[in-house]
Amino acid sequence: MHSPTEALKIILQYSFAMPQESLTAPSAHGQILSEAVYASHHHPPADNSAMDGFALRADDCRGANDEEPVSLKMIGRSRAGEPFDGVLGPGEVVRIFTGALVPAGADVVEMQEYVRMEADRACFSRPLSVGAHIRRRGENFEPGSELMPAGALLQAAAVGLLCSAHVQDVRVHRRPKVAILGTGDELVALDEAVGRPETLVDSNGPMLSAYCAELGVDVVARTTCEDSIESVANWLLRAMDEADVILSTGGASVGEHDVMAEAWEAAGIDTVFWKIAMKPGKPLRFGVKKGPEGNERPDALVFALPGNPLSALTGFERYVSPSLRKMLGHKDLEDPKVRMPLSRGFKKKAGRTHFTQCALKPVADGWAAEAQTHQGSFMLRAAAVSELVGIFPAESSELSEGDLVEVYVRPGRLRGKTLQPLSED
Repeated sequence: MHSPTEALKIILQYSFAMPQESLTAPSAHGQILSEAVYASHHHPPADNSAMDGFALRADDCRGANDEEPVSLKMIGRSRAGEPFDGVLGPGEVVRIFTGALVPAGADVVEMQEYVRMEADRACFSRPLSVGAHIRRRGENFEPGSELMPAGALLQAAAVGLLCSAHVQDVRVHRRPKVAILGTGDELVALDEAVGRPETLVDSNGPMLSAYCAELGVDVVARTTCEDSIESVANWLLRAMDEADVILSTGGASVGEHDVMAEAWEAAGIDTVFWKIAMKPGKPLRFGVKKGPEGNERPDALVFALPGNPLSALTGFERYVSPSLRKMLGHKDLEDPKVRMPLSRGFKKKAGRTHFTQCALKPVADGWAAEAQTHQGSFMLRAAAVSELVGIFPAESSELSEGDLVEVYVRPGRLRGKTLQPLSED
């Protein structure tokens, strides 16, 4: 039985970045660049104003003060998209607005709040420095500048940058395609469960599908089927024709109705390992559908997750998610981890790593992790509200209040919180 660290290492050895494709920058939002992007022109393309104000020559305001302001003649206006068509000479000024091209002959922009108007003349009461409030041509980037490196995530700001740089297409890693199956004669859809206590609503399928959406992965199939070797094997064969990653929940252990091992064999899936020394989620099975001979890249990765919801979620978070992130081209594969003190003690059996739902608890000198109560493998309530997942080591049987532990931080759950690093003392 592998440790969590060993299991993840093995899974990632079989996980390869997806082939490249070309997309427009807006449609590639959330994906990973497979090639660096370089600028093809200057940005800004020409000197323009950073303020609403007045464009003039700095020499004309030399010596200006409140007692003896300098009065210059207004000769026109420059707006974004409507530049001043002329050359500004000594003693002249042009009204200018943010983003507008700086007129030829001008070398400074003064903010409008420091200028007094008298008919067709503008009065300046302080000296100005050449270049003030002017965005210079190429100040943001020049032709040949690297805008974004390979491996960068195309977030919202990146989309804006690339559009402003007139980048039409980018090369990204294709999104993996995922198929999800829930096994169990008792599973029904949400709207079919009313008044039927013998049934169980399929919560794993929607949960894993939602997680895939958060990662930017395409779910191409999601369904349930009965506990039958033939039914599961047939579904697996169909799924492997269209998906890169196959996820199933249920049937992963050794009970009378646990059919996954035989279904895998019938579908031609090679088991790489079965069972991880962790809680919850020990009976996780990982395998591959091998590609053509001589090709190290599998045709599909296959994960049989336990049916209990918290076990399925833990298996997805700790192993499936890093695999999918590698396939997407990410460099950082796991959720971020920090070290935090425990707010209270925790007992466990030695021998397995416990991935424990934890709340962020305010304490006198900062924050602590507090293990949630009611963490049965069939319970999702704690996971739905917990900010952290504690990593309680396999060799430990008892952790005390104040002990430092590593915790995974669930993405987005710490918004608004201020954390501070711990000393090593």
